[in-house]
Amino acid sequence: MNEQNKSPVRDRIILQCTEIFLQSGFSKISMDEIAVSLGMSKKTIYKYFSNKEELVKTVMETFWNESLSQIDSVMKEDGVDSLLRLIKFLELAGDRASKIHKTYMEDLIKYFPDYWRGFDERRRSMLKTVVGKIMSDGKKEGVIRNEVDEDFFILVFQSVIASIANPEVMAKIPYSLHQVFKNIVEILFMGVLTKEGREKYRGKYLT
Repeated sequence: MNEQNKSPVRDRIILQCTEIFLQSGFSKISMDEIAVSLGMSKKTIYKYFSNKEELVKTVMETFWNESLSQIDSVMKEDGVDSLLRLIKFLELAGDRASKIHKTYMEDLIKYFPDYWRGFDERRRSMLKTVVGKIMSDGKKEGVIRNEVDEDFFILVFQSVIASIANPEVMAKIPYSLHQVFKNIVEILFMGVLTKEGREKYRGKYLT
């Protein structure tokens, strides 16, 4: 990374544009409006980003890399069994997903379809690898049923998060984000855990 990419000004542009894009999309906001919201000139923005497309993709890549770093911390945490690791991962994945409004995803799919396909492939690959590893460990520990299909579990989880964890839906239900994910995790767990796993979950992790 060169010195220009380490600039605090660049970091501020990414941070504020992350808040704008992830919650409102990017197609309906111009570079002029972005400059006004940042309190700087377009010339300053173009010093760090050659165009709006680069800015949009940088925002997504930054958010993605932060997510990967947090997931890596969950996977490497000492003294954590597969059951707690799965709980932590699902809560983290749900929390990160809830920060992205569907408008942003719709804009990516419409305006940068090739980028979206590549990103979606990376996301699915990550989920398959992480969940597959956790569930494989859980099956060995006897807390997750051997017949559970990891791919189907991931599909169900993604569908639930896409339906519930967005600002519009959250605004209409009387639950905090933590309560929503706790309920999602608990409901999903009842279907994948063995009897021993359910007893362990209720006795040790259900608080």
